Amino acid sequence: MGSQPPVRDGGTGEGWSLDDLDELEALRGDDDRSLSGATVTTDELFCALAEARNRFVLTYLLLVSRPVPCYELVEYVVHKTEPPAGYTQAEFRGRILTELLDTTCPKLDDIGLVEFDEKNQIVSETNQTIIALPHLRLALKRADLNSSD
Repeated sequence: MGSQPPVRDGGTGEGWSLDDLDELEALRGDDDRSLSGATVTTDELFCALAEARNRFVLTYLLLVSRPVPCYELVEYVVHKTEPPAGYTQAEFRGRILTELLDTTCPKLDDIGLVEFDEKNQIVSETNQTIIALPHLRLALKRADLNSSD
């Protein structure tokens, strides 16, 4: 896996809709209680958000607001991204699944942004997941500005 190029984001650079996140933030509100009770450090949050796979997982969980099987996350990523050169769709799906199961979900679980049931391959929000929302929105706004140049 180390020699493979990282999974690329879609054409806008982020793979999700700013309108979707705006609507989500309006529904959930800006809850300072979630920020004050955060156990995820700023460094952990920004390190997690630096990787596209992590942003996809967090965004999807926030949008659907329910536990998600890993295969559903794979389909979301496949739908929102282009496979690297030389990969078939099946190879790309397999690669994404491997990355989610071996790296992405366990790492996000370790820092408390998600709960990952490895045995059943289910990913769920925690009370910390919401702290990523303002940063995901900011990343999207920047991507929108860059794509309109």
